[in-house]
This record gives sequence, C-alpha cells and structure tokens, in this order.
Amino acid sequence: MATTPTRIILKHSFSSGESPNVDSLRDGEIAFNAADQKIFFLNENGDLVTNNLNITSEVAGEVNEYLDTIAIITDITVDSDGNVSKVKSDSSTEVIGNVKGDPGVGVAIAGVVDYGDDLPVSYSSPNPLADELQKEGTCFIVKIGPGSLSDSPGDEFASGTPHLFAYKGPDNSPEEWDDLGAIAGVVGPQGSTGLTGPTGPAGSQGATGPTGPTGPTGVGLAGPIGPTGAQGVQGATGAAGAISVRPYVYSLDMPVSDFKSSANVVDPLEVNETAFFMGVNTTMTFRKAEIDIPAWAVVASDQGDPEFAITVGDPDDSPTAVTLTTVTVDGNPTTPLAHDTGSHRGQIYTGASSAVSVAVAAGDGINIKVIQNGHPSNDPSGTSGLDSVSGFLRVRLYFDAADY
Repeated sequence: MATTPTRIILKHSFSSGESPNVDSLRDGEIAFNAADQKIFFLNENGDLVTNNLNITSEVAGEVNEYLDTIAIITDITVDSDGNVSKVKSDSSTEVIGNVKGDPGVGVAIAGVVDYGDDLPVSYSSPNPLADELQKEGTCFIVKIGPGSLSDSPGDEFASGTPHLFAYKGPDNSPEEWDDLGAIAGVVGPQGSTGLTGPTGPAGSQGATGPTGPTGPTGVGLAGPIGPTGAQGVQGATGAAGAISVRPYVYSLDMPVSDFKSSANVVDPLEVNETAFFMGVNTTMTFRKAEIDIPAWAVVASDQGDPEFAITVGDPDDSPTAVTLTTVTVDGNPTTPLAHDTGSHRGQIYTGASSAVSVAVAAGDGINIKVIQNGHPSNDPSGTSGLDSVSGFLRVRLYFDAADY
C-alpha cells in the first residue's frame, strides 16, 4: 500500500479577535489566530496564554495566501473495501490509503478462562481487559461453560469441548463477548464394518502331460485360471450424529421507564407491571435468570427487596402466562453505599434465580413482571409507581437451544 504523507492542521481561526475556548484545548496543544497573528496554549494551571507571533508581513502574506488555496480536512471516512478517504471543507474527497491487510491465516488467542463469567471487560475488577485488547475481534477461549463455577452441574458446554468467544468492542453497550461456537465439533459414531465377501472357487487342475520317451522330459500344459469370486455385500451406513444443543446467554439493558403505565410518573418501577423484552423463534430450554439494578432510594426502615417474575406467554393475558422462575434482588437499601468515583458507576445490586429446566416453544414471548418494587409492605404507595428504583435494569437469561 502506498504511503500517504500526514498533514497536521492546528486549531485555528481567520476571524480577528477570536480566541479558543479553554475547554477545547488539551495540555501541549497549540491554536492560532491567523488574522491577529496570535498563538494560544494552556499553562500548567490550565489558564489560556496568548503570545503574538513575531513574523514579518511578508511571511504572514505567504501563510494567508497558502491557507486561501487549501481546503481544511473536515472528516475521515472508510468504505466497505477498506479505502480511507479525507473529506475537505470544499466537499471534495481524496483516497489516502487502505486499512485492509493481507488475509490472515488463523485466530490469535488473547487469553483462556474456565467460564464465560470470567471473561474480562474494560471495567472488570480487579483484572480488567488490557487496554491493547479493548478492540472488536479480540478472542478468548472458554474451557468449561458459559456461566460460572457456582452454577449447578449441567451448565457446561453441550459439545463437551471449549468454545471460542469474540469481544464486541468497548463502544458496544453493554460490553459483551460473542460465543462463536465449539472449537471442535462432536464426532458422530463410526458405522459398522460391512460383511466379508465369499471366497471364489478354486480353478480346476490341468491335465498331466504324457510321459515322453527316455530322453528329454515332456512339458505339461498349464491349467486354466479359475473364475473371479463374487463381490462382498456393502456394509450399512453409520447413524447420523445428533443435533448439537448448546447454552446461550441473552443479555440486555432495560430502562425502568419500560414498566411505566402512567404518563405523569417518571421512571417508576410499579408492582404488577410487565415489560416485553424477548421473542422466542426456536424451541429452547430455559435455565435461569439474573437481574442487576442500581441502588434504590430509602423509603422506610422495613423497606423490602425488589422481586421479579420471568414469565412466558402473552403478558396482557395473565391466565396464559406461565412463570418460569422468580428473581429477588438481594440488597440493603437502608444503608446504600457511596458512589464509586473510581469506576464512575453507582452501587449495583444483583439477584439470580435458582436453576430450572423449562421448555419454551417457538413463538412464545419471555417477559419480566414486577412482583415487589422495594417499598415497605405496609406502604400503599408502593403499588402506584413511587420512585424507589430508577435508571435501568440489566437482565441476563440462560437457556439451551439447538445450533442454527
């Protein structure tokens, strides 16, 4: 690929009297006003410093003339073929290179973990994903199963072999890993060996030649060659291997406002409210659910824990909706923890259901319903959407389904 020279353009202005906003500059960055011939930068205290450029009028004229003849780069684009183009202020474009390299010959494995829950992300503690690995396509091997060591037996990979997981990138919300499948497929049973064909009959013996007179010995004729034996029966074809079924984890962030039924209430988590969040397009076996929620406001000393029901069916037709499992988020809202300034995340409480094995038919919908919203049991407002929990819920569903 040809090398394109790099053009460095400083922050600048051609309007007299203008100066840059302090928040737009970084330590070590320079800006200038070409009209006033002034240069700007931040000192060690973050204050804007202004100096006049000591250049002659002839040099200033050359600079202004050059700036009038060029177009400023306003954008960089990459097309589907990997061509990198610069977009100028006059709307013209120019291809400056290509980001695609030669085809690779395999996958670079960045790490190996036992369980899917051990896969690191940028905010994992105490061992986050390394900065140089925080890019889409980073691969890890998960040896045992998609969950964790504390999960009940049977949560291992159905194939019995490690799976390859790919990181979806730090800009994906939430940060996730994709299960690309087993590294080696399941080998089907070997077919039985076919029967051995019968041995063909022996050929007849040739006649003995007559005895010659004393002297030279007579030569007998060779007997004819016997016929070829019949071909043996072909063995039966071995049975086809079984359809592979493997575990999946479905994860999403759901705003609390999805449960809202009253337009004048902001972000309530209301009792008996249901939010639809997943349609099932193939038969599967539901295993368990986990729900994360932020810390909820203290209402009273006997405030309870939020509780949710995971149901399958039509959420508006409760007689047909079947409860798969329930999840109680076990926190202590009466003594909420301080905001985590190190990771910029508030206190999060997590609840997990017990392991189950429930068949869910294709075409059904899996829903989440609020049973308790974290208010005191004797507080009647606890059923009308008072703001005990706000923000969003992070939901993870564990289920087994056939490969597709």
